[in-house]
Amino acid sequence: MRLFEIQDEIEVLLAEGSDPETGEIAQQTLEALAVLEGARERKILDLACYVRGEVSEAEAVAEQAKRLQERAQRHQRRADRLARFLEERILGRGEKLRDERVEVSWRKSSAVVIEDELALPMDPALWRIRQEPDRSGISKRLKAGEPVSGARLEERLHLQIR
Repeated sequence: MRLFEIQDEIEVLLAEGSDPETGEIAQQTLEALAVLEGARERKILDLACYVRGEVSEAEAVAEQAKRLQERAQRHQRRADRLARFLEERILGRGEKLRDERVEVSWRKSSAVVIEDELALPMDPALWRIRQEPDRSGISKRLKAGEPVSGARLEERLHLQIR
């Protein structure tokens, strides 16, 4: 039986196994309820164990990904240093070399260099301004009892599985 089915069965059992006038629950209903409660708790605990296993697996994969990312970054830094070495000391500007494994050549590009931000005109087409709510500042004000229109403090419960 699935967890939601157990919960539905408990509700049906309580509705059918109790006296509507006195609220008294029959002994056989209490016994059946105990069995269903035990099954419900076992399912919840089994599911919580499964969640814990998934969290452990996710952490292990994330740790391995971190090690691989660090390894990739080391290789990329080494490649960048060697490419700069080739660029600065070995090849003449515009020189091309090629064999069956690799081709080395130059391509032209352009880049904007900002020499002095303060000297730039205040034309909105030349500037980006990003504005977003400061949740930390809003939280501090709300916790201090100050009203902030458009925001409220919400208490939440978070499930913990250890």
